[in-house]
Amino acid sequence: MRHLLMLTALLACMNTHAADFKRTLKLAESGDMNAQFNLGTMYQEGDVIPENDSKASLWFRRAALQGHTEAAYRVGVLYDEGRSIQESDVKAVKWWSMAAEKGHALAQYNLGLMYRSGAGVTANAALALKWYSKAAAQGQVNAQYNLAHMYYKGIGIPENFVRSYVWFSMVKTQGVREAAPYMKSLRAMMTLEQMGEAQALATRCYESNFNDCESNGERPSVPRKPSSQKLNM
Repeated sequence: MRHLLMLTALLACMNTHAADFKRTLKLAESGDMNAQFNLGTMYQEGDVIPENDSKASLWFRRAALQGHTEAAYRVGVLYDEGRSIQESDVKAVKWWSMAAEKGHALAQYNLGLMYRSGAGVTANAALALKWYSKAAAQGQVNAQYNLAHMYYKGIGIPENFVRSYVWFSMVKTQGVREAAPYMKSLRAMMTLEQMGEAQALATRCYESNFNDCESNGERPSVPRKPSSQKLNM
């Protein structure tokens, strides 16, 4: 009896999935942007229907071209990973740019990576900084960490230990222990005035939910004394 009940429940679940798929497909084919995205998700996840990355890409593209931000991000991921479609950094950048311009934090972070490494685009530290900054302001911890590194090393921009300390502080509050050694090194290289400014700005940044993290009229930070710690980027 128990097995019969389980089989009945399984069949009911399958019928529900089939009905969901047919309803979503009909809406997607009629041009409904959200249905197109949902259909792409069904094909990508394989919980309702068998996985099919090519069809997932097709429906994500259609939704993205109508303005669906998450769909554009996912097309970029498919090109980045080369899942059943030809891997292409150039096309990944294209679709991530579409999503990033509309505020998608992960797309912004990924664009920062691409511009930093020169994958799919000409390497450009200023654009890497731009996209890391936008993602960091939305709380994207990896972007915050990379932004702190850029300020720490002066990669494509002047060194700025105050801003580096601020962003490493934000990362540390989110449980990334790797930030602590850099903060220790920065404390050894900053003046007391810079340290006070950095901690005050870090507090302001955190309390504003990352929206107020820049210091007005801030001067470039200059090392007070050399650090004995060697840091590998």
